[in-house]
Amino acid sequence: MTILQYAAEIAAVILILELMVVLLIFLGVAGGLAFGLHWVNGKTGPAFDMVRTYTAKGTGYVHTGTGYAALPVIMVRKYAETAGAAVEAIKQRVRQIEAAREVPPAPPAPTAVTEPPVAARPVSPR
Repeated sequence: MTILQYAAEIAAVILILELMVVLLIFLGVAGGLAFGLHWVNGKTGPAFDMVRTYTAKGTGYVHTGTGYAALPVIMVRKYAETAGAAVEAIKQRVRQIEAAREVPPAPPAPTAVTEPPVAARPVSPR
């Protein structure tokens, strides 16, 4: 065996030991986080129950406030839709009446004026 082979084996052993150390550190951090989060979850139950009651009250206040703010807009829209429907119904009825009635054709417009208009005629004394 040459010196390079011995150096390569020593480097491989050092890398394996380093991998073991990094693995142990990672497992320690992961276990600590798991234990800590489990402990915090057990201790924060009453706090979250208290927050839930305040959240429910806040949600109720938000719904009440938006109801008071949005109610006029909703009512205006409802009345506008009702008025629009009434106008459309009236327009449809007018169209029906006009279609039922026979409209005589309009007389043709005069093409040439043979006499001057009434206001332009000379007045003769009698």
